[in-house]
Amino acid sequence: MHSAQAYLRLWTAVALFTVWFRGLMFTRHVPVMCAIGNTFQQCFVDITLFLIVVFVLLVAFGSAFNVLYACTTEYHVFGNISNSVFSLFRGLLGDLDVAHMQAAYPVLTPVVFVLYVSTVLFIAFTILISIISEAYEIVKDRKPAEPLLTQAFEAVLGKDMSLAPDEAEVAVSLKDVLEAIHRLEARMDKFESHGMSVKAGLSEEAGTDQQLYTDQDHTKEI
Repeated sequence: MHSAQAYLRLWTAVALFTVWFRGLMFTRHVPVMCAIGNTFQQCFVDITLFLIVVFVLLVAFGSAFNVLYACTTEYHVFGNISNSVFSLFRGLLGDLDVAHMQAAYPVLTPVVFVLYVSTVLFIAFTILISIISEAYEIVKDRKPAEPLLTQAFEAVLGKDMSLAPDEAEVAVSLKDVLEAIHRLEARMDKFESHGMSVKAGLSEEAGTDQQLYTDQDHTKEI
């Protein structure tokens, strides 16, 4: 019974986490939230590889701390590899009693602990920040998809309408848009007149052919 309740709580926790996490999808139309989501999507592979490297470092330091402190102290947080890795992870948050460790090795403990914190906390997580910053810059510089109407006006005007103009540029842009509309109307009128002239030419040519056939029939009768 206790095991069933534990599994129920576990899957309830997973379901609640999934619901809240999926709720972030409704913020994808917000520019800032969309940029954050695209940033994590951009650096997902790099972060995964980074976490693998950090896990290897934690296992390496956990093994070393297990060998050093498992049998020499009464501080049993390094009793096995798993406890050692978890204790070192807690040590990144400052939840590690270094005094008990230093009682066993007064000189070696500060050296090993400083080496561990410098490698994992300062170097590794600085690399993590660099990975996320680079991905954010890529997402920020990425040009978003533009509406078809905007693309059409850019093709006619030859200007990038995604830039934020000032008031003078707005007036000039409106003038250019009106001129572009007039040019489009002139082209449509030209195409329509050209179509009418072609149709008239075809009609005239058909009438000429009909007259020619009539003359030939008349000649044969004679």
